[in-house]
Amino acid sequence: MREELSDLKRHIYEDGSISDGEVKLLKDVFARYGLGEDEAGLLLDLNTVLSGEDHAASFEALFIDSLVAYLSEGERWDWLRSRLLKDGTVDALERRMLAACRDKGLALPADLAGFV
Repeated sequence: MREELSDLKRHIYEDGSISDGEVKLLKDVFARYGLGEDEAGLLLDLNTVLSGEDHAASFEALFIDSLVAYLSEGERWDWLRSRLLKDGTVDALERRMLAACRDKGLALPADLAGFV
């Protein structure tokens, strides 16, 4: 993972929240370097840490848009399943992301579609 993302992740973990400014930094890094498995995993990790907290609306949009785009690029359902179920729960934001995948026409596996 890029050093900028590692530092930002550490700061968000310590703070327990994510600001619009931090979301902008994430967007800038993703725009500059692309969104790969590490970056998609980072979004899922941040959501797990922040689960149950109020997210900035900008984080929710980045989370959904980025993960739908990442999942649209190829068959990554096994990867997603292992990441989503890592904490034993699929929260509301993760469910909205799955619904957005379905709405985009991605063929969700039956076990993941059950969360929508």
